[in-house]
Amino acid sequence: MSDVTKNYKTKYMIFNILSICLTLLPMLIYVIIGFAQGSVQEKVVLGLTTFVAIALSMINLLFKYSIRSTIWILLIGVYVCLDKITTLLIIIAVCTIVDEFVITPLKKKYKEKYKINKEIDARLPVNE
Repeated sequence: MSDVTKNYKTKYMIFNILSICLTLLPMLIYVIIGFAQGSVQEKVVLGLTTFVAIALSMINLLFKYSIRSTIWILLIGVYVCLDKITTLLIIIAVCTIVDEFVITPLKKKYKEKYKINKEIDARLPVNE
């Protein structure tokens, strides 16, 4: 694998991780806060919605669907535990916009460049 191909692969992986973090990190922080501050009944509801969201996320990751839809299931559980989620909604909106219009296009760009350079590397003769 050439240095250019490795560079594109690294950039693709970085933007992929950033995309996942922007999607999941705000909700994970509020789920932890919800478990810390909620009553027993609220924790049960949050636990059930978290379980459903994790199960759906695994299915989405296996079939390479977007994991953004499961965030709304978690939001229901967080809403039960926490009174004010306006800040969370704003954070999710900003993260979604940044991910959708900045990170995801860059991720796709570097993924395509990585694929193309990988094919080019496969065609080049190997010098031993």
